[in-house]
Formats: sequence, structure tokens, C-alpha cells
Amino acid sequence: MKITFIYPDLNLGKFNFGIGYLSSVLKAHGHHTDLIHLKDYINEETFTQVLRQKNPDLIAFSCSTNMFAYTKQLVSWARRCLKDTPIICGGIHPTLCPEEVIGIKDVDMVCVGEGEEALLELCDNLRQGKTIDNIENIWLKKNGNIYRNPVRPLIADLDSLPFPDRDMFTKSALTEDEALNACAVMASRGCPYDCSYCCNHALKNTYQGKGPYVRFKAVSRVMDEIEEILKKHNFDAIIFHDDIMPFRKDWLTDFSKEYKARIGLPFICNLRVDLADQDSLRMLKEAGCIQVCLGIESGNEFIRNAVMRRKISDQQIADAFGLCRKLGIRTKSFNMVGLPFEDMEKILDTIKLNVAVRPDVIQVSIFYPYPKTELFKLCAHKNLISQAKNLVSYFDGSILSLPRMSQEQVYFARKRFVRMYKRYSFYKKLPQFIGNFLEKISDLIFKLPLTAKTYVLQRNFSQAIKSRRKKRAGGRRVF
Repeated sequence: MKITFIYPDLNLGKFNFGIGYLSSVLKAHGHHTDLIHLKDYINEETFTQVLRQKNPDLIAFSCSTNMFAYTKQLVSWARRCLKDTPIICGGIHPTLCPEEVIGIKDVDMVCVGEGEEALLELCDNLRQGKTIDNIENIWLKKNGNIYRNPVRPLIADLDSLPFPDRDMFTKSALTEDEALNACAVMASRGCPYDCSYCCNHALKNTYQGKGPYVRFKAVSRVMDEIEEILKKHNFDAIIFHDDIMPFRKDWLTDFSKEYKARIGLPFICNLRVDLADQDSLRMLKEAGCIQVCLGIESGNEFIRNAVMRRKISDQQIADAFGLCRKLGIRTKSFNMVGLPFEDMEKILDTIKLNVAVRPDVIQVSIFYPYPKTELFKLCAHKNLISQAKNLVSYFDGSILSLPRMSQEQVYFARKRFVRMYKRYSFYKKLPQFIGNFLEKISDLIFKLPLTAKTYVLQRNFSQAIKSRRKKRAGGRRVF
């Protein structure tokens, strides 16, 4: 069988591990795969022309929540283009919201959960003319009925899977950081923590009783995969996309020795601040870690712990960043604005905590309430979600109507976060009474609704001017 994966990816345009694994499993069993990787909007004529050329036996969409509205449009185009070709949707959004996805008129099937074994069984059965009504993880619409098959056990042995298929992606999609020329790798699946804004606790509910949620590949298997990547591509660094790659001390001990001996490239990984002890950081440093990414998320302890369920103190954050600095490991902080119960004062807490711990890199996103998470339920209960807005990115705006903060202020806070960080850092270098005075003035200006409103008006005016100039120059965006 020939399977065409369609991946709407307007945010990053990067490699998708899920599609990579699905493709490699299918290829290992004699199926043929290809990919339509949509990094920008496309019009129907262009999309259908490409799809007709590929002429697949199965169309497989990979769908995130932010891409769901765009995916629905693409599904309808695919159906008009290839009327008799079955369409299946998988990914994080169909897993968490299968009823919503199977309800789309032109969707024939939904894959709920890990898809490697399910999609292989589906394709094998289609190729052999067997029934597809009772495949675990697959929901099927047939003759007016919906077959909601149960979720199968999680894949316990990740080493049993072939390496993800990177050949169907371009080199630019495989390159995670242009400056570092880095490639993304994952050594594990799952996260043991239950932060209220993250989909992990919702996924655990989906997989309840289906085996261990957190699983690691053997260290040697990870090294084999990286070596295979480096035979095909010239990368100068590795970025581990695991939720917490150094989670298991025994695994980290073996990794530290083997990575240094077999790979030797600098790497970056994610780490929770309460796991950033001296022993773990020392092993990471010895292995070649140049940066760890640590979640601050909110500098306000009520927001961070009562609302986000991070269970992390200010002191733990300060200790982790301080220890990294002492060992010569760069740090990147993850931060969020626009959270329930938040106001501009609490965002200032986040900015000032960053000033106190001095990360080398700062990332700021806008909170997005993902379906089935505890914070989504809270936002829905409090009637905070604006259904009129659909955002493809968690950097450009908010879909919440917050009582203490306008959407203009949320956007302004994200755009001005780093600038305010630099300003307050500078104030710390001044004589105390001058620095304190300037800090209070900046606090007042930052919190004024008029400040954010003026900023957004200026931004909109600037964008309108650029758009007009582009139009006069003959430039246009393809939809």
C-alpha cells in the first residue's frame, strides 16, 4: 500500500517524530510512504494537484490542536480530490478529542494513541482485503455506525521500533537550531509529572491500565540512532526533545559515559529544576551538555503551584540556575503569560524571577488551554475561553478573556518580556535607591492598560504600512 502523510505545520516546519516512526514501521513491512509537509498556507488547487500526483491508497493526517481548524479544511479538499480514498487522522488532538475528529464529515477513521502497531495492522488488513472493524486504537465510520475500538497497550520496548524515518523530511526540517546546526533526537516517551496545563496527565488517562507511561530506549540504541543520523547528515550538535531526558539516574550514568565515547557532540536537553542536582548536572556536563532548558513558567508561586501544579519553589529554581552557572552549563528558561488568575503584577513576578536567576536564553509563550487538561477544564468552568478565536501558535495571542488582564496586555507582556528583563537587570547594577525608584516607575508603566493598548495600535499601524508596501511591490501570500 501507498500511504501519504499530510502534516500541517505552520509554526515550526520541523521534523515530526510521530510521522517518522509510523513511516519507518510501515516501510519495514513492505508499504510505501511519502509526505506533504505544509509549512505555510496553501490553496486548494495546489494542494489537490500534489495529492493527485501522489495518488495514495490511504491519506493520513497528523493533527495538533492548533492545526485542527486548518486540518479540517485540508480534509475536505482531500475528499473532493480523491473521493474513494480512505482518510485517517492521528496525532495529539485526535487522541484527546476523538469524538470531535470522527465527527468531521470526510474523516473515515481516527487513530487514538500510539499509532505504530495500529496503522500497520490497518494497512496490512487493507492490503489483504481483511476486515478493519476491530483494530485496537482505530475508530471507524462504516455504514452510519462508529466503531470505537479500545486502546491497545503502550509499546513497552521502544528498542523494538526501527529508527524514525528522517529521509522523508528536508535537511532544513531536520535542523532544529540553525546557529548550532543541531538535530533533534528522543530517547524516551512520556513524562512522570502532572502539570495542569500539559497534555501528559490527560494522555495518562487515555492509556490507563495499558502499561508504563514513561519508557526509555537503551542507551546503546540511542547512540546507534545518532550515529546513523551523522552518517547521512553533517550536524554539529544534538537537541534531545524528551520531556526530561536525565530523569533516571541509572540511565543517565550509562548515557554520560557512552555518549562522550561514541558521539562527543555538544547537546541540549530539558530538565526540571527539582531534578537539577549536582550529580546529574556533573554527568551532563561531562557528557557534553552545553545547555539545559528549565521551566520557570510563572514567577508567582500561587500561579506556578496552585494553578499550574508545578510543585516547585522559588528557592529550587534559584538553586538549579545557580548550580548550572557554577558548572558552566548555559540555561534557557521557559516562561508563560496569560494564565488564569494572572494579572500584570504577577507577570512582573515572572520577569523579576528571571532577573534573579539570570538565564542565558529566555523563551516566553502565551498560555493555550489544551483540551482535556485540568487547566482547560478550569478555563471552561470559569467561562474564560473565547470560541471565536482560533490561533495556530501559542506565541501570537490568547483565546482567553481574563478578568484582570486584556488580550492586548497579554500580547504586550510576551512581546516586551525580554526587554523588561534587560531593563530590570540594568537597574540592579545602579545604586540601590536609584534602581529601586526606576523599577517602581517601570512597574507602573508596564501595568497600565493604556501602555499595552498603545503598543498594539502602533504594531497594527506598522503592519498595515508593511502590507500596503508589499501589495504595491506585487507580493502576495498563497492560500
